[in-house]
Parts: sequence; structure tokens; C-alpha cells
Amino acid sequence: MNRKRSPPVVSEEILPPAVVHGVPTFIWRISLRAARMLGERQWWTSPGLWVVIALATTIPFFVANIPPLTDLPNHTARYYVFLNIDRSPFLQANYEVHWRLIGNLGTDIIVRVIGPMLGAELATRIAVGIIPPLTVAGIYSVSRALNGKVTPSALLAVPLVYNWPFYTGFSNFTLSGAMALLVLAFWVRLRDLGFLARILIFTPLSFATWVAHTAGWGLLGLAVFGFELARAYQLRGLNLRSLLGAALSTFPFALMILFTLLWRSGTSMGVGALFASDILSSKFASLASIFREEYVLWDVACTVLFFALIIAMYLAGGKRVVATAGVIAILYALAFAICPEILFGSSFADRRLLPFAAMFVPLSVGVADQVLANEQRRRILSLVAIGAMALFAARLAVTTTVWEKSDRSLDEHLVLLQQIPRQSRVFGLVVNPCDKSWSRAGRPDSLQQFALIRRESVINGFFQASGLNQVHVRYDYQDDVFDQNMPATVHSEVCPVPYELETLQSAITGFPRDKFDYVWLLALNPLPTFDERGLRLIGSNGNDRLYQIERP
Repeated sequence: MNRKRSPPVVSEEILPPAVVHGVPTFIWRISLRAARMLGERQWWTSPGLWVVIALATTIPFFVANIPPLTDLPNHTARYYVFLNIDRSPFLQANYEVHWRLIGNLGTDIIVRVIGPMLGAELATRIAVGIIPPLTVAGIYSVSRALNGKVTPSALLAVPLVYNWPFYTGFSNFTLSGAMALLVLAFWVRLRDLGFLARILIFTPLSFATWVAHTAGWGLLGLAVFGFELARAYQLRGLNLRSLLGAALSTFPFALMILFTLLWRSGTSMGVGALFASDILSSKFASLASIFREEYVLWDVACTVLFFALIIAMYLAGGKRVVATAGVIAILYALAFAICPEILFGSSFADRRLLPFAAMFVPLSVGVADQVLANEQRRRILSLVAIGAMALFAARLAVTTTVWEKSDRSLDEHLVLLQQIPRQSRVFGLVVNPCDKSWSRAGRPDSLQQFALIRRESVINGFFQASGLNQVHVRYDYQDDVFDQNMPATVHSEVCPVPYELETLQSAITGFPRDKFDYVWLLALNPLPTFDERGLRLIGSNGNDRLYQIERP
């Protein structure tokens, strides 16, 4: 009589005792039970799971009316102008809109379409809110295209969706980066098409990515070159022929170089490249900012856990490397190393590349067939994948909490805005503390642009750069030796810092008072003393102050 065999179980002996004893018993047992159940199949390949992950990345947008992305108020102010200028003589007198083809129009186009129905603020939240799920879709698509099915290591790339350039408010760039991932996956899936067919299909897709943002198009072209280089090496080895073949394969994307030359030749900045004076320290600071969000210990711990899980995934997956993804990760890292800090007038051009290089590190970890064929090893792999999901869930929970807290803080800063009459002229400043802050969420650097968004008022600091925007200010104070594009961030005279040219006192002294009606100051710490002559305090809230300019 045959005895019924008991199914193999995952026991504590699978991992070293030090690992087991370092985890609370109930968590360890739950993880083992989950690994036993989920290890029966390759659950990480489920499209339904990835849809849930993509939708989950939008949760922070439901708890914050103002997404705490540094530059986003400036973008929203620009959207408000082009959505309302036709009906407002006040806006027509102070701003002008010139739509033209440039490589920086991603979310602008989306808001242009949906904004007339939803308004500038809600349209901006939607346009930016689709970026995280699109990035998740790109990660899923790339992993599936490179491996035939999604690998569990792709789950480790998902926490990078909320990255440093996204928090800085580089919405057009992060949108184009998500588009680059999707187009790359499509390229890989259609890799056997003929040369002419690829040109017909991918030239329009390359153009769309370029229009969203030039840097995203650069990411796409570099990734396609890396994929074709790895593929050519596998077929013919590394030689001049394989290098030329990989370069020629990028021809549908190289066509956008013509548009770039036409665009930049019509600006006063040209290439606009500038390297940081402290380039090495700047690069190291960028490396430390991969998971930079709010809490330094938590973000650093996540960075360590991220790389530890990559190693664990590599060992559990049978030490298999996806060469094509690895080559792309190396090319992105090299591009980050040699890229200037400012390119085409865009700041932090190098730091924008880093999250995408980091995404391709876990994507370069595959799974060997013998691991999937062995039930016990598959369960170990499933346990590591659960760890990746736990990292994503924890990051998302903290992000949601941070956004809810930042939303309350930003709303508090906007209380004084209600005392400013509509269609006023406002001189706004954000007085930063002496010490640099680790936090990237909820920085009020451009928050005062809400004077334009909610009170339809003119305010300084409206970002202007040659060829980068379709909205321009008409008011000109050059006769007063005043830069209307002056950044709204200043500091106290007792803590001069090289990256902010103005102090509170110098800014108050230098602006043309006859061209403004109000002075609006935002501060995280108590305001330093400054010359208040000619200013009448009409409102205060915490450290913030609102003054009316006295007329003779």
C-alpha cells in the first residue's frame, strides 16, 4: 500500500540561524506560510498583481491636494496662464503664450487637453499622478520583454518610482522616462522586424518621447543602444562590426537630433552645459539621494535593504544575469558620471539619470530554469520576492504619511494668501534655514506661485529660460536692475550659502517697490531681522508674514 507523501515544507534551516533569530517569530512564520502558498506558482508574473501595484502608487495623490513636489507650483502657474489668458485682460497684460515645438512639453500637453474641463490644479494632479503607474507599467514591460515573463527582481525596481527627480517636480522628465521604458519594451518585443519597419514604427514613438522631454529621449536611445550592443555581442562578439551595428540600430531615435539642433539653435543658450565646481562631491551626494524623501535614517536603511535584496535575489535566482539589462544599467551609470549638472538649461541633468540606472540593476537579475523547476528553491525565491513587496509597501506607506503631513503644512503656508486681493502684484520670498534639509517632500521653494494660481496675481520667480517654456512674462524691470525671474528662495545674512545669491535683506532692499503692492514672506524658522521701513504688516501666520507696501 502506497503511503501518501507529505508535501515538502519550508523550514527555518533554509536560512542561517542568525537570520531567523533576528526576525520576530510571528513575522517569520507568516512569511514562511506565505512563501509556502505563493511558492506553488510564479505569482510575481501575474498581470493582475502588477495592475494592483500600479494603482497603489497613486494612493499618495488621494491624500494631498497639493502634491509636495518642489517645482510643481511653478508648472501649475504656467498651466493656469495658458488655460485662462484668453479670458483675462490682466493675464494678457502681464504674460504671453507662444506654443512651439520643444523637447519639454510632456505634462503641458496633457493639461492643455484636460485643463479646460478640470482647471489647472486638478488637471496637474491627474497629469502628474499618472507618472508613477506608467513607470510601473514600464518596469513590468521591460522585464517581460527581456525575459519572456516577468522576473521577481522587477519588484525591487518599483520602490524607485517615487524618486529624486519626481520629488523635485521634474514632471516632464519623469513622464518621458516612463515613456522611454515602455518604448524600449516594445522595441525588444519587435526586435526581429526589418530596418524599414522599425523606422516607420519607432520614429513616431521616439518623437513623442522627445516632445515629452529631451532627456527621456536620451534615456531611450541609450537603452536601445545598450540592448542592441549586448545582443550583437552574444551573436558576433565584441568588435567594430557589432559596435557599428548597435549604433545604426538606433537610427529611428537618432532622427530627433535634427529637432534638437533646430530647437536649441533658436535659443540664446545653445547646449547650455555647465559642470558643478565640486563635481565629485555632487556625484556622491546624488548617489546618496536614490531613496531620498523625508527621514534620513529610513531612506538610508531602504537603500541598504534595496541592495541586500538584489544580492539575495541573485543568489536565490540561481546567479543568473540578464546581460542586456546589465549593459543598460552600466551605460546609464556612465552617462550619469560624465553628464554635466546643467544641460540644455535644465538643472541636475546628471542626477535625473540615476534612478533609472538603479532600476536596471534589479532588472539585470534573472532566474535560472533549474530554480523554477525545484519546489524548495522556488519557495526561497518567493520569500525574497515577498521581501521586495514588503519594501515597496513600507515605502508607499511612509510616502503616503509624508504627503498627508506635507499637505497640511503647505495649506498652512497658504493661509495668508486669502488676504491678497485678486489681480495684485506680489513680491514673494521663501526664507530658508541655514542648514540644508534632507527632506525633499513639501519644500515651499516655489509655493508662492499659488498667488498666480489662486489669486490671479503677478508674482516674481516665474521660471524663465530660453526655449524651455511656452509662457513668458511681459513685465520687464531691467531698468531697475531687478531680475523678475529671481529665485524666490533667500536666506539670512548670518548663514551665507553659495547656492543662494540673495539674502532676505538684499532682496528687500533691491526690488522695485513701485512695481508691487504686497510682500509675502514664507519661512520655516523665525524670520531674521530686516529693514521693514515702507512695509506695513497686515497679516502673520506662524513664521510667515504679509506686508502691504506703503505709498508716498
